[in-house]
Amino acid sequence: MVKSPINNPEFPPLTTSNPDSENLQQAMESLHGETVFPVPNSDYRDIGSTFMYRTEIDTNSEDFHRAIDIGGDEGDNIVATYPGTFWGYRNYSGAGRTVRLRHKFPQSFTYKGRTVSYFYTWYSHLNHEGTEPIVANWKEKETEISSGQLIGKMGQSGETKVVHLDFAVRIGTNNSLRFQLCNPGSTQWGFEPHIHPMILYTPSSPSPEPSLSLVSTANGNLRVRYITDRQQPILNRVETKILQCNSTNPIVVKSHTLDLNLREGIVPPGTTTCPPSGWLDNLDKQKPHFDPIPFGFNASRYQTEIVVPSVWLNANSLSRTENTLQIEVVDIWGSRVSGRYQIGDAPEI
Repeated sequence: MVKSPINNPEFPPLTTSNPDSENLQQAMESLHGETVFPVPNSDYRDIGSTFMYRTEIDTNSEDFHRAIDIGGDEGDNIVATYPGTFWGYRNYSGAGRTVRLRHKFPQSFTYKGRTVSYFYTWYSHLNHEGTEPIVANWKEKETEISSGQLIGKMGQSGETKVVHLDFAVRIGTNNSLRFQLCNPGSTQWGFEPHIHPMILYTPSSPSPEPSLSLVSTANGNLRVRYITDRQQPILNRVETKILQCNSTNPIVVKSHTLDLNLREGIVPPGTTTCPPSGWLDNLDKQKPHFDPIPFGFNASRYQTEIVVPSVWLNANSLSRTENTLQIEVVDIWGSRVSGRYQIGDAPEI
């Protein structure tokens, strides 16, 4: 069981530094002087689905969304978020009409053991009648595009019931990890290239500040709800640790990390063969995991639940009264919120 939240300033910070995460953040920050939001008539308030595990409002199914959805009206202008090169205009069964651009980082950096010099932006579900005349005379992999240049019109093509832009960012390669694994003849980067698109933009302070609240310990499963302003759906990393606190320096007994950009705690290690669709996104429900809450364009705030299952808490006699559970949530810009909970016998709430 988990008792009520506790507050002890002597407990250490949870999150640890990661060179890949730090290199990625520095590289993206170097772009901020020239990036623009891809829908000039919309802003952060119009984001209806974020880079995260989600529950589809219309189907009630769950998936991992590798982009952000930006609402607007049919025919709204779509512009390039950063200077780059036209990399193609395609029609995909799911994403519909899509413009792709390639962009060069001001300076190459190391990420997951590879040298990254470029990133790609995808603008999907476009209106073909409005977009085709814009791109018709562009030469693939040749035509240079400026930041803020018109590249398409918002639409509802592909598999969607709502007019919106699906905006995605991939670093290093255009090819998803599943494509790489299923096509061994392609260039093998060895990682999932999708990252949170909001990392392209200058950080802003959430208002109100994000919060964590204990909502349930039913059946021994700890449920903590993360809530933030709807303009800041930018949760990225969750570190869950059990600390033995009967000494001056608490000892980490057990830990688990989920990192959406790095895919830490998500992609099964050692995966080398072509997996079924969606398999790379399957969270281990025997360990701390997300339980998404529907978001949508009309939600007043963004929220999701973090579940710490009883099987993980109780393994190896971890549910001792001197142990403390700590959860820290970090967004893409490094803002943190944490909660600490006493482990031991307590009534369910």
